[in-house]
Amino acid sequence: MSDTYSHLSSRDSAPPSGSSSGAAQAEPSRGISAASDTIESATQRAFNSTSLYLQSELETSVSDLQLLEKLNDASITKYEGISRQAQDML
Repeated sequence: MSDTYSHLSSRDSAPPSGSSSGAAQAEPSRGISAASDTIESATQRAFNSTSLYLQSELETSVSDLQLLEKLNDASITKYEGISRQAQDML
């Protein structure tokens, strides 16, 4: 007869909620917290990688535009010289 009710006595003698049973519930929240940390770190890495990529693209565009500006200035100088020579021939 005591075997039938043994589960009740162990439940009655268990500490109040928050100590033993809270530890069992804390395990899943640690898992969620770890997963959340993993997602946060992966998101941060993705953001940093995207930021570096975009920064590099912008720097490349600036370099391309500076080169184009120098080529345009060289072309202007060259065609001004050609124009002067043509006017001198007339």
